[in-house]
Amino acid sequence: MVCCHVLEHIPENERDAFLDVLCGMASHYVLLLNPVVDPRIDLREWQQTIFEITGAKWAKEHIDCILPRLEDITGFAERRGYAHKVKPNGSKALALAVVFLDHYAKLGRPQDVARINQMLNAIALDHLDHADWPNAFLVEIQTRK
Repeated sequence: MVCCHVLEHIPENERDAFLDVLCGMASHYVLLLNPVVDPRIDLREWQQTIFEITGAKWAKEHIDCILPRLEDITGFAERRGYAHKVKPNGSKALALAVVFLDHYAKLGRPQDVARINQMLNAIALDHLDHADWPNAFLVEIQTRK
């Protein structure tokens, strides 16, 4: 079972129940890829800037939602007795650059979006991650042994 950028759209008081349903449906694993609260920066301020410049609906949704804390996700797994692994995913700096690059390429040269994506897709994934400044975390919850 894979859940990508969804948890922040679930009300805080319903997240454990949501994760219980996912874990109950999973054959062996639940993979959660999600942005989380970063105490070092104000992500809402970043998202507000992104929304004001690009008008991206997802940025507005993130402003209105409450991002989960990584400790809430791992705490859920621990309370349920599930083994879990956490891996930083992506890079905040690269993700931010791509958001604005995509926006401006579509405004002036939409044909460049595909070329830029093709170039970025050719880069090995391990070169795109930044463990100290990830864009999100991948949490693997083992529901069955």
